[in-house]
Amino acid sequence: MIPKLVNTILASRKWLWFVILANLAGFAFGIWFYWYQLSITPSLLWLFVIDCPLYALLASFVLIARERNIVIPSWFTFVVTVGLFKYATWVFYALSVYWKYFFLEIAAVWNYTYGPVHILMFLEAFLIFKLIREFKWWHIPIAAGWFWFNDFVDYWVGTYPIVPAGHVFELRNLMIVVSLAIPILLYVWRDRVGEWLKHRESTSKSTNPNMG
Repeated sequence: MIPKLVNTILASRKWLWFVILANLAGFAFGIWFYWYQLSITPSLLWLFVIDCPLYALLASFVLIARERNIVIPSWFTFVVTVGLFKYATWVFYALSVYWKYFFLEIAAVWNYTYGPVHILMFLEAFLIFKLIREFKWWHIPIAAGWFWFNDFVDYWVGTYPIVPAGHVFELRNLMIVVSLAIPILLYVWRDRVGEWLKHRESTSKSTNPNMG
């Protein structure tokens, strides 16, 4: 299902722009959602507050560049892919472990959209992954270093999202591991995932030659 979805979007200019606009809408909603936290955070740190909206916006940049045939450095696309996976994982973990907090204690309407929206964010990571032109081993320290710096600002400076009191340390420790694990896994599995997407692409084209 995922390879077919990825290849359908990349083969259709209409679907590609739909995803781009959806990302921009998600970014705008994220700014609204984080507005109070942004208002009490020094402007120099805003970049570290808007984690999910930021990577939705960066994914749009990557897709627009692809649509306009603009070459983007592979390391940048790799970092965007890692960011999409990482912050979707953060949300899945937080919602599953602290579900009483999000759905009972602060049962805001938008809390019920987190799951579906971040599933789409996770799926989009495969879309951006396919646009990486080449993988280099040094992409790993670039991505891990950047996200470790994000973790430092989040959990030591204090820009992390609102979570139940007393659970910051376990989230911090999890994210430190995830910040390294995702880049390594993507690099190690690059050929396997790439062949998976490529195989499904050729299969879909042979069964539906008019696609796109």
